[in-house]
Amino acid sequence: MPQFCQQLLSSGSCKIPNCSKNHDSNLYCSTCNVLCQDLSVFAAHRTGKRHKKACGQAVGNDEGRCPACDVDVPGGHAGWLAHLAGERHRRLAGNAAQPVRNALYCDACKKQYITQPQFAQHVATPLHRKKMKLLAAGARLRIAEQDKFSVVVLPNESGLDFGIIDAAAPAHQWLKASSMFVQASSESIRLTSIRISSTSGHTFFSSSLRLPAQLDTRYPLQLPVQFRAHNQRGHFTARVEMDFESTILRQRFMIARSLRAIVGVQADYELLRPTAP
Repeated sequence: MPQFCQQLLSSGSCKIPNCSKNHDSNLYCSTCNVLCQDLSVFAAHRTGKRHKKACGQAVGNDEGRCPACDVDVPGGHAGWLAHLAGERHRRLAGNAAQPVRNALYCDACKKQYITQPQFAQHVATPLHRKKMKLLAAGARLRIAEQDKFSVVVLPNESGLDFGIIDAAAPAHQWLKASSMFVQASSESIRLTSIRISSTSGHTFFSSSLRLPAQLDTRYPLQLPVQFRAHNQRGHFTARVEMDFESTILRQRFMIARSLRAIVGVQADYELLRPTAP
């Protein structure tokens, strides 16, 4: 799997023609501030202790460590505040104990600190600076996928999923068509350009919409999208970036969506589908 596109991380958009880097924004976990290498790593992360802990699920007793008491503190930030207010911590920490309101939490690294010097030492580390850059990149990715300036793109932020194309079918049937829909409450907006980026420099997704296209408030604009596997199997992802322009506001903006498709044996994927306990 290629490295993640640095232009996408730094700006929320990739305008490099035929960019061969990874553009799958779904590999970023905003809960944990982690960017995974591929889908298998992301799936493992979602079922791991770290992610469940960040989601507030009970998976153990390793949320944070209090050096004054020499104990692990579970329960996230709320548990940390409760620990600082406890009798044992106040007794062991003595005069060094800080008021509960001064407890410091690093949202980028998901760590808690008792004192300002400890927190200052943490934010000076290379790991913290790296995590801060990733946190900012994740925010840019989320903003890019949000509807804006009265324009709504359907499907929503979850993106367009083509589902499973059965590899047992004849190769000429490995073609699937779907559509996205663009709605606007202002007639001053037009769709000026579309870019589709994948992870290989060549995307298996395409769109044939004639541009520029003026948006009409009476009915949504249909954006046809096709997926063609070209005799290849596996998971396919891409990112479509739609550039808009408001003539009244004189504002240009972009809305992005992810595209997904799977080519494989339908029966195998049905066996792997999660079932209720």
